[in-house]
Amino acid sequence: MKKFILTYSFLLIAIFNSFGQNPNEVFGVGIAPLTYVEPTKSTSVGSVLGALAEVASGQTSNNRHPEVVPYIEAVVKTAFSDVRRLSPIEGDSQFSLSGEVVNVTTWTKSRTTESKDSKGKVVKTVHTDYYASVTTSLSLLDNATGQKWTQKFTGGGDTYYYKSEAAAIEAALNVMQGKIVKYYNNLFPLYAQIVERGSEKKDKMNEVYIDLGSDNWIFRGLHFNVSVVGEAAGRTTEHKIGKIKVEEVQGPDISLCKVEKGKKEIKEALDNGQTLTITSID
Repeated sequence: MKKFILTYSFLLIAIFNSFGQNPNEVFGVGIAPLTYVEPTKSTSVGSVLGALAEVASGQTSNNRHPEVVPYIEAVVKTAFSDVRRLSPIEGDSQFSLSGEVVNVTTWTKSRTTESKDSKGKVVKTVHTDYYASVTTSLSLLDNATGQKWTQKFTGGGDTYYYKSEAAAIEAALNVMQGKIVKYYNNLFPLYAQIVERGSEKKDKMNEVYIDLGSDNWIFRGLHFNVSVVGEAAGRTTEHKIGKIKVEEVQGPDISLCKVEKGKKEIKEALDNGQTLTITSID
């Protein structure tokens, strides 16, 4: 028979006091237009030698693309629409986002391949490969406290090449969008509680149920860290003891999770009635 567990953490209590009664509150974000910063050209010996090396390797001069800035703005808004606890809105908002586009660059490299025609003659073909790099610096401001988080996000580089300039830029933007979503999901994680035991065997906890579900954008495969809350020298401490993964979303506020790490430690903590924090990490 399954046993119900109440595991309230000091961390959640602190969040209740700061943001009300919902530790997973979704905050509105007002997004300002991005500004474009024109890169300064360097005339140092190092930059000249670098340019010569690029020519020797078949790379063309870099091309700047300030006209791409509106597309980057659209990517940023789309990214924030995918962040679980932040949502772009018009008008008054809890947070404000501003930023700069510090790099939109494309370049090409030539490579030659060899093949044989029907008569066995070697035929050389010159290919032009396209590359792109996009970097934006975003600053998220808490309008109430004045706290600010600034982070750079880059997509692209010389790892992958594409058949056109547009395709290279699009790929770079897609990578940057994913990095933005991941960063802000980690900055504003989801907090869960274990509300029920799942399957267990001897001294190991194999499954647990948490109080998050479809209402919280929970999906199969989402990971959470599990930590034990304690106290030392009059201060609250946290010690990571394991990791769980959402196995099945079973309702708007409940999901079955598989214990991936710390099966013994999590069971021991639950048996002893210790306070746990469960925090999303994806």
